[in-house]
Formats: sequence, structure tokens, C-alpha cells
Amino acid sequence: MMPLSRFRVLVQLSDPHIVRPGRLLEGEIDTAEFLRRAVQSVRALPERPDAVLVSGDLVDAGHEEEYAHLRALLEPLGCPLWLMPGNHDSAAALRRSFPDHRYLQAGADPGLEPFVLYA
Repeated sequence: MMPLSRFRVLVQLSDPHIVRPGRLLEGEIDTAEFLRRAVQSVRALPERPDAVLVSGDLVDAGHEEEYAHLRALLEPLGCPLWLMPGNHDSAAALRRSFPDHRYLQAGADPGLEPFVLYA
């Protein structure tokens, strides 16, 4: 068997549906806690991932406060991060909240305008 270090490690986290801090999705689901646990699990992997792909729905209602919360929750990953929004996401709010993710910015790739949505 090939040693693990010779492989690329890509982690996908899907549909976190992050809501505003202190709130629960549909009044009962703590999506932030589930994402915290997922991030802890990624950090505990025997080999650091080459990248993490988070596919949408990234947040639940497309509010900038939700994206700020998402950003804070993902910060501990410490590896390249790729975001693929879903139908609950707002392109404008996502772009403002993650300006360092150039692939999300308008005009980054005209073939992907406004950008690829995961559905």
C-alpha cells in the first residue's frame, strides 16, 4: 500500500446552513456546533488536508452576519479553503464576506459568472 503522504487529501463539508450567532436553524438545530465538530474532526486527521471544500448551502438566509459567523467557524482549519455556494446563499453577501476568495469575485472567470452554484 502507498504511504498516505503520497496522496492528496481533499475534505468536503456540505450544507452547513449557518445561521446568525446565538440562533438555531428552525429553532432547534445548532448548525454552528455541528460545523465546529466537523472542523475539529478535520483538524484531527492524521494528515493535514491539501484543501477543504465547503459546499452549500453555506448559510441559511444569505445574511452577512451569517457569513461572518461561517468565516469564524472555518478559521481554525488552517488550510486552503474553497467555497461552493448553494441556493440559500447570496452572491453579493458572500463576496463581501470573503473578499480574499478571488474566484468568487465578479469577473474572476467569465465562464463561471456569476459563479458555480452547487445544487
